Amino acid sequence: MDLSRQYAETRDAQDPIGHFRTRFHIPDERLVYFDGNSLGRLPLTTRDRLHDAIDREWGGELIRGWDTWIDLAGRAGDVIAEGCWASPGAR
Repeated sequence: MDLSRQYAETRDAQDPIGHFRTRFHIPDERLVYFDGNSLGRLPLTTRDRLHDAIDREWGGELIRGWDTWIDLAGRAGDVIAEGCWASPGAR
């Protein structure tokens, strides 16, 4: 098995899903990240969505924004329940 850097770089260049790398926040290109108990690299869309939630829903809508998120945990639980063959709405 070829363990050379050149071989690894060639394989990386041929990776059919390698372009997905640009979708993540990667401040240190040299850091190899293999933590199995982690959420992993931060997706840029998640960062953008959190900024929106803070700026618009909390900062802009204030208490009027509650309609958006007050029962979000229950709605998320319903989605998870479907994937686990459980009954939604068990609150």
